[in-house]
Amino acid sequence: MLLLLFSLLLSCEAQEEIPKELQFSFEYLTENLNATEIEKFKSDSTYVGTYHFSLGLYLRNNLLRHHKKSDELLNFFNAQGIRHLDDMSSIILTSSPA
Repeated sequence: MLLLLFSLLLSCEAQEEIPKELQFSFEYLTENLNATEIEKFKSDSTYVGTYHFSLGLYLRNNLLRHHKKSDELLNFFNAQGIRHLDDMSSIILTSSPA
């Protein structure tokens, strides 16, 4: 998974822009997190791991499964070879500039 994440981030840097699907995911996080949570993300990269069963689950259920942009997001990740919802939510959380 780290290799997939690394190649995904490299491809984003090569394009010099964040893919619209990931950008939407980041906006979604910003809208659904309070300022304190965002600061924890910025200051402690290991803090994200504590969200697997809370915010990660919320992302999997509400953004990746039941959102009007779910198909677009799933297609984006599948095109990158990423098929598991856990991996998708982890990538969103760990690559978020929030």
